Amino acid sequence: METKDCFLKRVPDDFGRADDYVKRSRLEGPHPKSQDQELDELLDASVFAEPSATSPEGKSQDQKIDELPDDFVIAESFAKPPEEEARCRFVEQLLADGGRIEAKELPGLLARLQEEGPSWGTRWRLRCSALLLGCVARSSRDCRIAFVAEQGGLAMLGQVLSKAIAGLQADPKQ
Repeated sequence: METKDCFLKRVPDDFGRADDYVKRSRLEGPHPKSQDQELDELLDASVFAEPSATSPEGKSQDQKIDELPDDFVIAESFAKPPEEEARCRFVEQLLADGGRIEAKELPGLLARLQEEGPSWGTRWRLRCSALLLGCVARSSRDCRIAFVAEQGGLAMLGQVLSKAIAGLQADPKQ
């Protein structure tokens, strides 16, 4: 078989199998390989290698997972931060009864939003406030009256509406 020098790399004329060429080039080549060439060969070998279905112990990944105890915690890093858990509980409480709120629940929800809301961040606090407003709007008339009468209710409505207006008036190119 003849070979040609092409871009300073020896390539077979018949473009045979690449792994045969690598084996032959190792035997033929008197030139030491550079680190880049060795890395390329290593990467090519690992990319085209067949993945092993079992570990050195002879067990598949699925079998190892099945053997874990039921109370095994995969990773603590997947746990939500306390602020996010509090926000999720707040949202779940709002949506528990189909998004309808009783007038007697409203003072506690507003107080919780004012106390815990700042730790959620401005964006999430405004979203939760808007969700609370939506839930109040679809609730009974008594609940809407209680919202207007409650301290901080109209202030929260003003914050959400002013942010909404600012968003609508913002330059779309920014």
